[in-house]
Amino acid sequence: MPNNKKKILLLLVLLLSCISYAGNPDKKKISYGLTFQSHTVNQDQRTSLDLNPDGELDMATGYSLQFKLRLEQAVLTYGYIFRFIVNDTLSLDFISNLNLGKMNFVMSDSQGILSNMQFSELNDKELNKWLNIKVTFNRQNIRCQINNVVKEIPFAFNSYKHTQILFGTNTHQTFYTTDVPPISVRDIVITNDKGQVIREWPMLRHTDKGVYDEKGSNYATVKNGVWKVDKHVTWEKEASIPLTEVNAQIAYDTIQPRIFIASSEFVITYDIANKTASKVMNKKGNPFRNGGSQTIYDAKNNRLISYSVQYPELITYNFETNEWSAEERRENLAPVQQHNRILIDDELILFGGYGAHTYKATINKHKLNDGEWTTKDLSSYVIPRYLSTMGYLGNDTLLIIGGYGSHSGRQEEFPTNLYDILEINYKDMTSKMIGQFSVGPTPLVFSNSMVLRKEEHKAYTIAYNNSKFHSTAILSVIDWKNGTFETLGDSIPYNFLDTESFCDLIYVEQTSTLYGVFLEKKEPGNDYSVEIYSLAFPPLKASDIEQIPAGGDKELMKYIVLSVVVLLIIIGVTISYRKRLKRKTSPATASTLEERRVDNSAKAEEQPVTTKLQDKKPRISTIHLLGDFQVFDKEGNDITQEFTPIIKQVFLYILLNSIAKGRKVTSQELDETFWLGMNKADASNTRNVNIRKLRLILERTGDIAINYKGGYWSISIGDDITCDYHEINKILQEVPDKATVDIATLQRILKLAAGGTLTPTISAEWLDSFKDEYTKQVTTFMLRMLETSDVKGNNKLILQIADVLLLNDTLDEEAMRIKCQILFQMGQKGASKRCYDTFVAEHTRLLNEKPAISYEDILSDLQ
Repeated sequence: MPNNKKKILLLLVLLLSCISYAGNPDKKKISYGLTFQSHTVNQDQRTSLDLNPDGELDMATGYSLQFKLRLEQAVLTYGYIFRFIVNDTLSLDFISNLNLGKMNFVMSDSQGILSNMQFSELNDKELNKWLNIKVTFNRQNIRCQINNVVKEIPFAFNSYKHTQILFGTNTHQTFYTTDVPPISVRDIVITNDKGQVIREWPMLRHTDKGVYDEKGSNYATVKNGVWKVDKHVTWEKEASIPLTEVNAQIAYDTIQPRIFIASSEFVITYDIANKTASKVMNKKGNPFRNGGSQTIYDAKNNRLISYSVQYPELITYNFETNEWSAEERRENLAPVQQHNRILIDDELILFGGYGAHTYKATINKHKLNDGEWTTKDLSSYVIPRYLSTMGYLGNDTLLIIGGYGSHSGRQEEFPTNLYDILEINYKDMTSKMIGQFSVGPTPLVFSNSMVLRKEEHKAYTIAYNNSKFHSTAILSVIDWKNGTFETLGDSIPYNFLDTESFCDLIYVEQTSTLYGVFLEKKEPGNDYSVEIYSLAFPPLKASDIEQIPAGGDKELMKYIVLSVVVLLIIIGVTISYRKRLKRKTSPATASTLEERRVDNSAKAEEQPVTTKLQDKKPRISTIHLLGDFQVFDKEGNDITQEFTPIIKQVFLYILLNSIAKGRKVTSQELDETFWLGMNKADASNTRNVNIRKLRLILERTGDIAINYKGGYWSISIGDDITCDYHEINKILQEVPDKATVDIATLQRILKLAAGGTLTPTISAEWLDSFKDEYTKQVTTFMLRMLETSDVKGNNKLILQIADVLLLNDTLDEEAMRIKCQILFQMGQKGASKRCYDTFVAEHTRLLNEKPAISYEDILSDLQ
């Protein structure tokens, strides 16, 4: 029995340790702190931090305030780091002005300045470094310290009761300010006269609107703050580079660092540090063409290498002359599309790929100074595949994970997604499978490259669903020793079109940042783009940075209590069962403990989607869905950029369902649409984090709210919000069967519809049905209006209707004919002919043939 008690105690300790440790990031490995928005935004968008918003802090002599401060580079650097206000009459201000190389501690009251202590030892070396700040309030003076420099203010407060500590901007009646310096703060600590910590805000984990202290759950509010740790969870879009050529070739220099995009006409270099892209036209030669060829960067010789396994020689690019070493060469039936590639010790190594309806398991090698490929087929012990991910373990060993292929290599013989982990020695061509893993019901393939952490046996790669065009990419980590698979960070929309797409992951060590690079097909049309995203390393889950107050979260306590109770019951049953077995036969085997999860969702009151027909308003509290997606807040600020790609799609999904269909959506529906590759708990956490961010954005927008009731999500729009799609949808639903409408209503519909089609620049499979229905609804209405007496003979209205019809369908021959005739009759013959020429060009581009109707045929109807 004593042994059983020890086992129970040990298991309880392990359980509680796991619960307390789960999702607790290591501060030594991540970037954290609160960054203040400063003079680069208007006063209403600057950052404030109030350490005691729920009540004034009573302090005593001997207390200290200390924190870490980071000065950020900016044009304007003046501002208040904090104001320490006592009794609403006295203030100790900590002021920064890096441009003048100084900081000041200024004591003042409502009548004027009492003391001004200056630190002028600052210089550019202090930039981007964490300074140690400490202010101690003694009986006779105030001791101020910046790193090792200490100065004293020969003044002391008579009392430290009714104290407020306000960082950045504040709205205090007497000591308000909007001057905020470009700074970051973290590790804020208040100690008493005995040196004991009474309040502590690391500024790592946080809530949407503030942060709890680690000692007593005292809540500090934050407004307009930028949390550094969020960069470990949310992908930030760095660049979108448009292309017109299929199968552009992408390479990387992780040292400088740069991303290269090579086409038949030019080379684009994206400077990661400066976030700039430059295009240089090829003065001579071209890289290989077609999907089986690729480009890789040779850092040793600072050159690009374009290669094809169908040609023995390599084509190199010289950055000084902007020339390729050979003219364009095309592959015949691209033999190894979507293969993996790596450059090791002046040797180019390829694995796998797809071509001629066959998956490959070949290793292709080419020394940079040798003119021949050497090839080894490993299909006798490696399943042929493409869309796998590859990394280098050292000692001539490649790590290959997953992909899509078949045992025979033939495309017609049951291809499937693969979730195996292989080691391949590219020198002696031996291979062994070291593990397998599972990912759930959604089929997944992976980025071309992986980022390895060998000491932890972890491979980071981007996973995405290869069965969908409108796919979703998400960072994943695979433990190749234990065979576990886990998703991290936020998700990224990705248009996957098989061999016309490309996905890769790179790591820049200087900045500890991951970069996701996506070559994808754009819609509509035949264009492509390279999308570049960044994520701070190490990546985290949303739940890792979501703060729960110490002893303050009832749901967590319920979870802990429930887990302990369940564990005790299982242990009790197990011990009892083992005792009975021991009496009868031999000792029993240990029982399996199952993990219990409790999924909780936040609830909010629901309101129906209602609004009034409104006339034109300034762009305040405005949501544009027709044409480019744009959102303006209550102050008229354009806040479109605050919608990350995934938040934008979640918002549109709930909004369009609420407006167009009058339906609400479930959490499961959202998870399956946007986070299909995640397990239930991770999807729930990621969903809740994104919806919380969406709520904050909508609060700034105006009278629009996201509601949750009875397990369903919806969005309600109030009278103060202007939404073009909402308005036109409401009007068209009210007059669907009327033979005519009054001219004022028709003109309002025309003006709204002329804004553009529904979210034309946003591509998603779920969005297509809404776009199609809107186009059908508008087109049907416009065609009916052309037959009404009020419109017939009114050339201006007819021309506007024709424009709307062509906007929704560029190949609408009848609308083109009407527009050409009206313009011709109005004497605008050049415009009439241009309208026809535009139609012919679009018809030829999309259908690869000219229209049957000629311009003369159109004009003949007028005779």
